[in-house]
Amino acid sequence: MKIKYRIIMFTTIFLLCSVILYSALHAQVSTDNPGNQLSAEEPDKVENGAYIYEHWTDFAEEWDLPYADEETFDIIKTAYAQVDFSGEFEIGNQEVYEEYKGKYKELLENDGLVFDSEAETNVPFSQLDDLDNYIEQDGLQEFVYYFFDIDGDELPELGVHIYGKGIYIIDYDSENDVYSVWYPMESYWYSLIGTKKVQWQDGRYLAFYLLDEGGKEECETFFFCRKYNEEISLCIVMLPAYAEEEKNTELTEKMKSQGIYERSDGRWYFRVTEEQYDELTKPYREASYESKEKMKEVTYTYEELFEPAYELTVEEELFLQEHLYGQWRFAERIVKIDEDNNFTYGAKPNISDVGVEELKESARILYEDTSVSFTVKIGQNSFTHAQDMYLFANHGGFNWTDNPVYCLSALEGDTITLRDVYNMHGYKISAEGMEDFIHVKYFARPDGNNSGIHGSIFTYFGSDVYIDPDDDNTIYIDFCGLWKMERDDNYYGTDGKCEY
Repeated sequence: MKIKYRIIMFTTIFLLCSVILYSALHAQVSTDNPGNQLSAEEPDKVENGAYIYEHWTDFAEEWDLPYADEETFDIIKTAYAQVDFSGEFEIGNQEVYEEYKGKYKELLENDGLVFDSEAETNVPFSQLDDLDNYIEQDGLQEFVYYFFDIDGDELPELGVHIYGKGIYIIDYDSENDVYSVWYPMESYWYSLIGTKKVQWQDGRYLAFYLLDEGGKEECETFFFCRKYNEEISLCIVMLPAYAEEEKNTELTEKMKSQGIYERSDGRWYFRVTEEQYDELTKPYREASYESKEKMKEVTYTYEELFEPAYELTVEEELFLQEHLYGQWRFAERIVKIDEDNNFTYGAKPNISDVGVEELKESARILYEDTSVSFTVKIGQNSFTHAQDMYLFANHGGFNWTDNPVYCLSALEGDTITLRDVYNMHGYKISAEGMEDFIHVKYFARPDGNNSGIHGSIFTYFGSDVYIDPDDDNTIYIDFCGLWKMERDDNYYGTDGKCEY
């Protein structure tokens, strides 16, 4: 049974249990009388005396369950010694990394189809577990990405970690050119701790899954511990369960008499002391700690993973010095976002006409080889309308970037895409008349010291620049619409900071 369903059921029962237990303790009700048991329902029994329940949550309120004796605990400990909680982040075949990066980028940017095994159908990536709301709000650039051989098949998978939502492991099948969800982790309590290894932990419940190449659970363990006060606690451990029957521990009749059996899943649980619980969970916790350091080597921002970071050639550096470096003022908004093209009913994706004039009057952008910043302080008093302030902030207006990485490329195709904060796909416009322009894009160097006030440091303002090679006094940028920018030699400073 998936852990999130176990937790939901357990939490409800435990709250009820706590009230019952509190009343029983303060009323000094004797538990010698079966009629005064703390549980809501007497469990079934079999001849060997085992407690039988339909679900493990049913016994979570049984504070008078028997403890495993030393002999039984030794068998449990031996079984757990066979479980390797530690994880390794396997690299696999690095020769295909660039190819697979391109395919995963294509999937994300085009909202391609992914086979969802739970729904048993292909759905757009944004429709997995209603991800579109998170993508609309934050954008793909705001998520954390894992890229390594997650399923152990020598080929890299993509993990998309959405804070507050979960981790979505996408597997690409190059032979059939299709994508699928390898293993759903639709909760923020999940974590990857290595190739084919997953944990769930929230401080109270601890679960571990060893998975096969197809994302099926080969081994499962589960712990939970509750303390009512200094004298009363309930620590339960599940006997490790394997997909293959022969790997499961053979229980003696004596063990069964001390055990708790879950009929729905065929799992066995045992009550242990707090000291025994800590001993069994120590390797689990150590693996969790160690994986956090190892994970850093396979963790990326969107830009780090999908945008090529490279050193400029001499020609490119000279081009930027002539055409981009310097201070620019907002001269004219030449293309507005189509207000019928966003997902939020009634929302205005464009800065108002009043806001346009306020931007033209006060805002200045400075592009340098060492930073990109607004050189005029922008604050709440800079805009008449709150909606204009909101759009300014969500287009990165309160951020600045140190040590930018500039990438130059020829304009491809007959359209360009403008960012729309209400539409994850952005807004495509015709590039007619821009066929010979150079597209300059920047993002933060991974080791840069980047700061910001609102939003993430990875939301860059004016990060898409379009330059006419025959004009060194005009550029065009994507900033809540397409803007014509004119060079401004009236220097304002380079602190890049904002009022707030």
